[in-house]
Amino acid sequence: MKKKLMTAVLILVVLAIAGFFVLAANADRFRPVIAQNAEKTLGRPVAIEKITVGWRGGIAFDLHGVSVAPAVRVEKISVGVKLLPLLTGDLQAGFVDLEALSAHLIRRANGTIDLEGITPLPQAEGPPVAFLVQRFQIHNATVRFTDESLQPPFETTVKRLDLTVRNLSLTRPMEFWMSAALFSDDQNFKLHGQFSPLEGILDLKEARWERGGGFIAASGTVRQLLSKSPESDLKLDIQKLELASVFPDKDPSQPALRGELNTNLQLKFRGTEWPEISKSLSGQGRLQLKDGRISQWNALNELFGRINLIPGLTDRLLAALPANYQQKLQAKDTVIRSLDLQAVIQDGTVSFQGLKFSGDGFSVSATGRVGLDGSFSVPAQIRLDRDFSASVVKSVEELKYLADSDQQLVFPVTLQGRWPGLSVLPDLSALTSKITPAAAQEIVGDLLQKFIDKNLKKEGGS
Repeated sequence: MKKKLMTAVLILVVLAIAGFFVLAANADRFRPVIAQNAEKTLGRPVAIEKITVGWRGGIAFDLHGVSVAPAVRVEKISVGVKLLPLLTGDLQAGFVDLEALSAHLIRRANGTIDLEGITPLPQAEGPPVAFLVQRFQIHNATVRFTDESLQPPFETTVKRLDLTVRNLSLTRPMEFWMSAALFSDDQNFKLHGQFSPLEGILDLKEARWERGGGFIAASGTVRQLLSKSPESDLKLDIQKLELASVFPDKDPSQPALRGELNTNLQLKFRGTEWPEISKSLSGQGRLQLKDGRISQWNALNELFGRINLIPGLTDRLLAALPANYQQKLQAKDTVIRSLDLQAVIQDGTVSFQGLKFSGDGFSVSATGRVGLDGSFSVPAQIRLDRDFSASVVKSVEELKYLADSDQQLVFPVTLQGRWPGLSVLPDLSALTSKITPAAAQEIVGDLLQKFIDKNLKKEGGS
């Protein structure tokens, strides 16, 4: 019995080897049939330049020069088939490799994502098809991405994309790794996670994008990923990120925030579109800005230009201030030497307390809220440094009544606008209440003193 079994196995092996050589010699004969069936499935013209068969731990089929009109091309598709399951009629892929994929990915205005040239297949009813590819890989892909949900549409190209998926399946968890060049010629984006299709849970181990000497990293969990409104719980870490490298100037005449950003945030939200995300977004964390500035906007010039209860205030300051302080009023940008705040995100706003940052010759303190739509109206105080205050008072004496006990000028204001629009609105009623009574008191005091002096002279003469 044992001898018969060994003989049967030997015969199967010999037949398999013979079949392999026959298949290898005639593989390209099946090219038109495979292309025609692919066209029927995809609904697009499909071309295959050549088909070869080799041996790489099992039978390996190589499809060379595969293209799907109008925008998908793969230099080579390799599929490795396991031999022993094949002998029993079970087709299992040990690996699927795509070399030099070129494609165009489009996000439509309704939020759906399509691969140009590939007609989406109708969703099958019933349980998902059970299949398993032990290793799925994409090497050196180039993917052009267009987002038509934005106006104007956003477009970019992701280059040098490498993807590895272990145990690709629709019925069991799979682990994946991806690297790509995003807004760069070198690979600067990495992604690692695990996805469970049946539960719809994405366990994001790390997503990391390096840019401008810093990085943005995220990790966490996304539930109901395949639904229209997935739920995300993510930790966001931003370190040494130069804002200019991420948000270049679209309009050089408009204000822009610049500097090195450091942030740690814990966020929860629902959905994939910003309107839904902004309504559900909640979280908290710390934001720091180092060596910052607001380009094309001068906070001090804006402040003094709006204090209209003292006519020609800015001109008087520019005429009388020392040259180094005149430069502060005439500078194009507002310097932010340091900014550090704790923020809470809820109900479509970012709330903060005890915000303080220092500029060039002044500091700002504020408590308030900023809308996620970029709108804000925040009460604040602008405090000039002592030396700067002394020079301002020497130039415009009326402002001396705004000095505090440390001889620093303090201006109550409201920071208001919708970014990038930004205005400094001085609290004129508060300023008037300080300046007018104090000035009146001083005038009355001077008059009274003159009256007393005059009477003393009369008494002395008599």
